[in-house]
Amino acid sequence: GASSFGGAAAVATLELAAFGAYSVVPDAAPIDSVAVTVRHSEDPSDQLSSVVAQAYVGATQYGSPAALTLSATVREDTVIVEGLTYADLADLRVQITATRA
Repeated sequence: GASSFGGAAAVATLELAAFGAYSVVPDAAPIDSVAVTVRHSEDPSDQLSSVVAQAYVGATQYGSPAALTLSATVREDTVIVEGLTYADLADLRVQITATRA
C-alpha cells in the first residue's frame, strides 16, 4: 500500500480527547490511576521506527511517553496514567506520535 508518510523521514501526531470519563466518574471521587488502551496497527509500508503514547491534561504532560509495540495486525497496548484529579478528567488527552526514520 501507499505510505501516508510519502517516503521521507517524518513524525505524525494524532491527539485523542473527549473520553467522557468526567461525566461517568462520581464527582470528586478519588482516582488512583487511569488506564488508557490504544488499539492500533501499523502498515509495514510506512516503515515506522516507533509509535509512542503520551498523556496530557491541557498542555501538561503526565507520566513518561509509552512506546507501543509495532504490529501489522490489530493489537491493544495499555498506558497507565497516575497523578490525575477528578477535574483533570475533563481535559484528559492522549497524543499518539508515529516516527519514520
